[in-house]
Amino acid sequence: MGAMTQIYCRKPSVGEMLALLEMGVEYIAWHLHPNDGKSIILSRQLVDLAKLHGASSTLLIHSLKLHELETIARMVQPDYLLMSSDRNDDDMPQLARRLTGHSKLMMSVPVAPSGANYDLGSVEIARMYSEYAGALTVDTCLNTNTSVFGCTGKVNDWETCRDIINAVSCPVILAGGLSTENVAESIRVTGATIVDACTSLELPDKSKNIAECRRFVEAVKNV
Repeated sequence: MGAMTQIYCRKPSVGEMLALLEMGVEYIAWHLHPNDGKSIILSRQLVDLAKLHGASSTLLIHSLKLHELETIARMVQPDYLLMSSDRNDDDMPQLARRLTGHSKLMMSVPVAPSGANYDLGSVEIARMYSEYAGALTVDTCLNTNTSVFGCTGKVNDWETCRDIINAVSCPVILAGGLSTENVAESIRVTGATIVDACTSLELPDKSKNIAECRRFVEAVKNV
């Protein structure tokens, strides 16, 4: 079986997600703001849509409040609750336990860009997260400040990503600057079984370029 695809949508809609699912995307991902009631309703619809197509759903909630994260995750019930760079790591094991039977945590691991002269300790971070997370995503961190990373459109160090994939037993999603042009090589170098794209597949208004998404999915399946 070849690699699978996750596509992260910054302007999610039922129509956009349906198009992605119908072209064979296995993981759909998006975000919501906790005070936006319409966003919560849409998220519940997207989770149901993913289930209908046999796909997985990944939700990022813009909140640092443990109770708020738990409450919304229980309401929406995505397969994965994505914890990106804005979080308190000390709270994460507790949140993972509270969501048992509802959603699994997907922890983002910061990885330095290709050619960087600094080490973020990414492999050690991944091992720590894998003790309680249901999945990891590896994404690009442009400097040594690991409190903010991801959605940079920049390629990270694939050798470090390969080491992470080999070091943990949970699924690892390769993210960071992936595009139709480089995704096949990224899979060959890292051994990734799930790849994620966002920035390279966007139109100027941040909605998805469906034609480019289709080319990306085909590039993944042809590896």
